[in-house]
Amino acid sequence: MPPATPVLAARDGVIWSAQRTPRGLAVVIDHGAPWATYYQHLARLYVPLKAPGAGGVRVRAGQAIGVVGGDPTATS
Repeated sequence: MPPATPVLAARDGVIWSAQRTPRGLAVVIDHGAPWATYYQHLARLYVPLKAPGAGGVRVRAGQAIGVVGGDPTATS
């Protein structure tokens, strides 16, 4: 996806984690066992930072959770 593209939640769920990683910002949404989605290489988050674990913010399908960035470890 092109940089600056909004990233949308695939389904309703709860933010399990939202944090900085060596490959940019990343979000995991728990949709209920056994389903979860993982979003990586984000430049900006629209959800609060959160350590891994239960008890996160609820999101709805189609809700913007961040913005596409790039892999900061990638070389041209």
